[in-house]
Amino acid sequence: MIISFDVFFLSVPARVLSLDRTVFSAARSSVSLPCAHVGSPPPIAARWFADGKEMIGRREEGEEDSSLSSALRIDSVTREDEGNYTCFVENQHGSDSVAYNLFVQGKMTMDNGQGQVYLCAHIASFPRM
Repeated sequence: MIISFDVFFLSVPARVLSLDRTVFSAARSSVSLPCAHVGSPPPIAARWFADGKEMIGRREEGEEDSSLSSALRIDSVTREDEGNYTCFVENQHGSDSVAYNLFVQGKMTMDNGQGQVYLCAHIASFPRM
């Protein structure tokens, strides 16, 4: 009796399962931007970009990786964190990305350097389409 097996390796391009969206966050809160992904072979690691620049060496922001997901966590967000964040994944069969537009809302204080502190409120606005 001869038994034979055919082995097939499935090749799947890297794809992001998370959806593009706009995120509103209160000032000084934590934000987590998910990047669930698939592919065969699995993407090695997700790469994060802030306003088009790769976030290399910024692990202190709280990037969390596993074989099928990544999340960028930003603790205690401020207006300086507002912007566009992109998660990019790739394997040898393809690539994909998800984009987030982060707006920070709430009250923040500003010091004018002369001992006066101002309380400011920021509300995001969008252009009409």
